[in-house]
Amino acid sequence: VPVNLFIDDTSGNRSKKWNKFNSWSLTPAALLLTERNKRENTHLIAVHNKLTALEMLPFIVEDLCELEKGVVMFDAASNQDVLVVAPLCFISADNPRHAELVCSKGLASTFPCCKC
Repeated sequence: VPVNLFIDDTSGNRSKKWNKFNSWSLTPAALLLTERNKRENTHLIAVHNKLTALEMLPFIVEDLCELEKGVVMFDAASNQDVLVVAPLCFISADNPRHAELVCSKGLASTFPCCKC
């Protein structure tokens, strides 16, 4: 089950200036785009209003490394243990969030690449 991560920030108030929440969510990468964008296929994995996205990343990476090696889980449908392997495909974000994550100038640059 390959997975995609998404990072975004949301605000806890109407002015969108204070009480920002950084969130990481996960979706299965192998689904069709229409299925991948459904609410029931998006899984929230981390939210914090004090830590930045980069400060939360080491804890998420530990879990992703375990998933890439494989984790034995119980499958209720088959009533037995199964091995789940979930490699990370990519991390996506909205433009300002992605710029912070990859340390680029984002919308302030002429060409949004790693060089800028």
